[in-house]
Amino acid sequence: MVTVPPHHYCTVANPVSRDAQGSVLFDITGQVQLCLADLEIQLAQDPFPLYPGEMLEKFSVYLRASSSKSSLRALSASDWSKIFCLSSRPWASCSSL
Repeated sequence: MVTVPPHHYCTVANPVSRDAQGSVLFDITGQVQLCLADLEIQLAQDPFPLYPGEMLEKFSVYLRASSSKSSLRALSASDWSKIFCLSSRPWASCSSL
C-alpha cells in the first residue's frame, strides 16, 4: 500500500484503467487493464495499492506553493482542447474538432 502524506504527491506510471464510477477494469482473463505510457498524479489520500504493471515513478514529492504576489507560467505538453472539448467557438461540437 502506498501512503501519500499531506501536501505531497506521487506519480504512477502505467496506471490502471477505470470506468465512470472509478472501479478498476479487468480483461477476460482477470488481469487489470493498464493505460500504458500514461502518468497519473496521486495527491494525499487514503493508502492505495499498486496493481501489477503499475510503477511508482516519484514518491512523496512536496507540493510547492507560490506566494500571493507571484505568478506561474505553465506550458502544456499536449493538446488538451480536444480532450476536454474546448473551443474558441462555443457553438462547435466535439465531433467537429
